[in-house]
Amino acid sequence: MFFQTLGGALFIAVAQSVFQNRLIGGIVEFAPDVNPKAIVGAGATETRDILSQLGQLNQLENVIKAYMSGLRNTFRVSLALAVVAFVATLFLEWKSVKKGGNKDEAAVPVV
Repeated sequence: MFFQTLGGALFIAVAQSVFQNRLIGGIVEFAPDVNPKAIVGAGATETRDILSQLGQLNQLENVIKAYMSGLRNTFRVSLALAVVAFVATLFLEWKSVKKGGNKDEAAVPVV
């Protein structure tokens, strides 16, 4: 249980880093006139408003491409880690966790 929560906490930070780095790289690649810090600071829900305020609403489609690029890379990292976890489970030893006594003994009736 400890490693599940630790892994979740650790790899959320990794996924956020991958997303943000690819988003900034995508904005520089697809919409070079747009300030990446303004888009990242505004967030996804305010992207249209911030581009409108900057007078660059025509770049909205390119910024959406950058967002999709960031999401795509984030899902690739998640998929790769899921595959690694699945393959790791194939090499684990199976152990029964059933609690059972000696099955050969006859049951003694209680009176």
